[in-house]
Amino acid sequence: MSVLIGGSGSTGSSLLRRILNRHSSIYCGPETSLFCKKPLYENWNTNKYRILKRGFLGLRNDSWHLYNGTDLYKEESIHSLESVGNLIKNCNDFVSFAEAYFNKPLEYHGKSLWIEKTPANSYHFTNFKSAFNRSKTIHMVRHPYETILSLMGRGFNMYYSCALYLLNTSFGLSQRNSINHLTISYESLVNSSEVTIEECLNFLDLEYESSMFITEDKIYDDDPPIIGEWRSQETDPIALQSSKFDELKIEEQHHLIQAANSIKINSSYAKKFNLSHLTIKSIAKELNYNFTESDDFVNFEKEKLKDQWMRFTRAYPFHFIKYPIDLIH
Repeated sequence: MSVLIGGSGSTGSSLLRRILNRHSSIYCGPETSLFCKKPLYENWNTNKYRILKRGFLGLRNDSWHLYNGTDLYKEESIHSLESVGNLIKNCNDFVSFAEAYFNKPLEYHGKSLWIEKTPANSYHFTNFKSAFNRSKTIHMVRHPYETILSLMGRGFNMYYSCALYLLNTSFGLSQRNSINHLTISYESLVNSSEVTIEECLNFLDLEYESSMFITEDKIYDDDPPIIGEWRSQETDPIALQSSKFDELKIEEQHHLIQAANSIKINSSYAKKFNLSHLTIKSIAKELNYNFTESDDFVNFEKEKLKDQWMRFTRAYPFHFIKYPIDLIH
């Protein structure tokens, strides 16, 4: 069995990864960005030699977040550039490559189940389950206001953060009622940690282990630092945190509320990918998060144009044509 974790960034997926990786049977290492590359699902032999490319030649994530290439040898004691290159050369399909790639850390750590966590995985939950036998997917969710603020704390602007949350979460929710799929909220993970992890392990057909909450982890390059609005690292012990939104000034709260009401997913794009939730309001309702409607909107015209131009110059799939985000005026 193989498992993907995905969803919007800043929803606690790194925290979940850390906890699961401490299970005696689970290997859930650093992000690889491998499974959010559409060309690998569609035509392995044509695109496999681009896996290790960076920059303009690198495979692009099929997601809102701009990222070229993969990260397949962060654990140098297990994989090297040469070993990954040999796997690429010798494997005739995507599934056999992924299984061979993860077999090495499974053997090295003495584990039996691999899980990969990259937020943009939510875009390819369907492709993954179609390609990999007995596979499962886990979608991490969190209150939109808290997530957007956390993304902004990582350096993204408000428009980019709202769109990232909307798209990644909408793709994840498109699988909510499918088989072999689990939705986990950040709030339940933090407030009812043991119950939530036990439910997750039941989903994975594994037994609960109390040692999963002992925090003695190796730090990887993709571990989030303490920056901006962040109060802790994902490697810290689990602790309840106050609401960032509640701590904002009233005018700042109103601005965020207006921003969350100001964008939607383009209807043609939503139809193409069978997305049911086109607004953050719709997502909040589906997940039972409080959401305040507003008749006042943030003018994101400049931010949208800048984003479209950036995607065009970096040769990303959607920029001016087939752009996924519309503005609500």
